[in-house]
Amino acid sequence: MTMDSFLSLLDGVRRTSRGWQARCPAHGDKSPSLSTREAEDGKILVYCFAGCTRGEICAALRIQTRDLFPSHDPEQVRATQQERQRRKATEQQARERLGHWADLHREYESVIASAYLGEIGGLDEERLDAFIDAVGKAHNALRKEMGEEAYAEWSVGLGTRNGEIKGS
Repeated sequence: MTMDSFLSLLDGVRRTSRGWQARCPAHGDKSPSLSTREAEDGKILVYCFAGCTRGEICAALRIQTRDLFPSHDPEQVRATQQERQRRKATEQQARERLGHWADLHREYESVIASAYLGEIGGLDEERLDAFIDAVGKAHNALRKEMGEEAYAEWSVGLGTRNGEIKGS
């Protein structure tokens, strides 16, 4: 069984930094308590934080425990390796895009800052409006480049330092 086919059996699946999280099928799970990931050797690792065993989870999904272990069928092994390589390439592309967007944002900030060298508090109303307009245009350009969903996720931490508003 591939990781993708295993995930398709679960409800409430979401990606985490180490794998996936989902609602455990072995108990009345209202919030995700099942953690799963694929080991380097292709094993599908599962852990229920509510205490369900691997056997109970498999029984609830109507699969065998052995389905969580890599196949020795050469065709299946090759398909699993290709899927893993595709997933890693996709994740690398996403990381590179985030880096590109961060670079683009820094570039916009430096252009805006060079146009308004003094303190913002010292700007007259007309220059302050121009500054705010320039910041807005920079963010609109980023939003267009990134797409609404990615921009919303990426921009959550802007204007904060360690979760606190800058300057506070």
